[in-house]
Amino acid sequence: MKNEYNRVGKILKSHGIKGECKVDSNSRFIDIRFKVGNTLYIKDKEDYKPIIVRSKRGTNDKLIIGFEGFDTPESLYPILHKTLYGLKDKSILKEGDHFYSSYKGAKVVQFEKEVGVVKDIVSYPQGDYLTINTLNNEERLVPIRDEFIEELNEDENTLYLKEIEGLI
Repeated sequence: MKNEYNRVGKILKSHGIKGECKVDSNSRFIDIRFKVGNTLYIKDKEDYKPIIVRSKRGTNDKLIIGFEGFDTPESLYPILHKTLYGLKDKSILKEGDHFYSSYKGAKVVQFEKEVGVVKDIVSYPQGDYLTINTLNNEERLVPIRDEFIEELNEDENTLYLKEIEGLI
């Protein structure tokens, strides 16, 4: 079976003299993904190259990460500005949760009819939202919350919204 990968962050720039770097994480599982000893991946053409977390400090929005084999600022040059990936491991999800990447491209159904397609996911201080392109070529935001989402059927690649008038 082929591994599936999720984007978990991006290496921004080097930090200090110990080969650490600033990382912008877009993972909801920061404590798991960036845990010391965990393996992340950097995409190199069509292959994913493993990279092991050596150290982690900082807060969710200001992560400072060290990787094994990179112990000087100069050694980081080949990986600066690269996207970090993690294995798509469903064991880290709670019951009924989905990886955000599972929503992208899903057909959106409300009131038993197709109303659009999930284009992207955006984060605001109030929470995370699905960007949905409607059949009328309009963009709508729907919060990723149980109050609005009935079900995401990954097998059918279909997102069912609750029947709330005016949501879409």
